[in-house]
Amino acid sequence: MSSQQPPPIPDSIAVQDKYLLHSPLAIQHVLQELQRRPELLTAWFDGGKGYLLTTLIAILPDRQLLVLEQGGDEAMNQRLLKVGQATCMARQQEIAVRFHLAGIHPARYQGERVFAAPLPESLYRLQRREYFRVGTPITSPLYCHLRLPNGVLAELPLGDLSVGGLSLLDPEMAFEAAIGDTFLDCTLLIPGESAQRLDLVVRNLCLIGEERDRPQLKIGFAFHQPERELKGFIQRYVNRLQLQQHQLAR
Repeated sequence: MSSQQPPPIPDSIAVQDKYLLHSPLAIQHVLQELQRRPELLTAWFDGGKGYLLTTLIAILPDRQLLVLEQGGDEAMNQRLLKVGQATCMARQQEIAVRFHLAGIHPARYQGERVFAAPLPESLYRLQRREYFRVGTPITSPLYCHLRLPNGVLAELPLGDLSVGGLSLLDPEMAFEAAIGDTFLDCTLLIPGESAQRLDLVVRNLCLIGEERDRPQLKIGFAFHQPERELKGFIQRYVNRLQLQQHQLAR
């Protein structure tokens, strides 16, 4: 686990209402999918000052509880228990999932020390993909320049790209912003192409990486009022990347 301070994550989840689930059955279905296909959950707590990586072990509908694995850092486990609530973020088959837990307490499940908490009252899940996202090439990485709130001009590699937005990877976890923050006059750098100016809005933040490796932050952005020329340029580039990746896979 990195000892560096992660960026602040708001305790409340500001999301689009059309992607917010309130039905207990629908919420349980999404959580059960996360359990059946284990994905790393990032639990942010104490106003984003603390976080840990965990997995969803069990859903107990009869008791209205869910069970989470405890983290490897006992001090961080105790900090979470002291706060008693967290905002959990995960990717379910590349779809963003976020929910808030309150009443987190220590428990035992099948002989193991775990966290238990009441099932969330609401859950955000992007139920459909508005744009096809393609992973960027490793051999010719793409980068984006953006100015951080502290005034530093950062250069971060892209994780993926679509007509609607992009994701950036931050292995140093120096990015400090919250969901909804806007970054103006950013520059997208694509090898062999002209630099593209764009404005970005933060839509999602999550930690990626196996627990045995050092995690890194993945920041999902939407393009803010993109010009038609920019959308056309990116669509052509995404189509070209998709074709190249298809040819390599054959």
